[in-house]
Amino acid sequence: MHMTNNGDMIVAIGSGTGSPVSQKGTVLIRREGEMLGQSIRPANLSGAKWTCEGESNPRKRISVIYMDINRI
Repeated sequence: MHMTNNGDMIVAIGSGTGSPVSQKGTVLIRREGEMLGQSIRPANLSGAKWTCEGESNPRKRISVIYMDINRI
């Protein structure tokens, strides 16, 4: 769930995979899904497909995620 600067809510649903924690303490992440928006302003995002890839380090509490949104 994400709130925009204008107070609109966007919900993203999906699923994906993650690797086991490596010796460096990082986890590789891959996800995909669909966005749902009920507000008027982000309505063009409703139904948009998204994918993301990234790396997370739970020990350091740092995550870097790259996201791609494919609008309909």
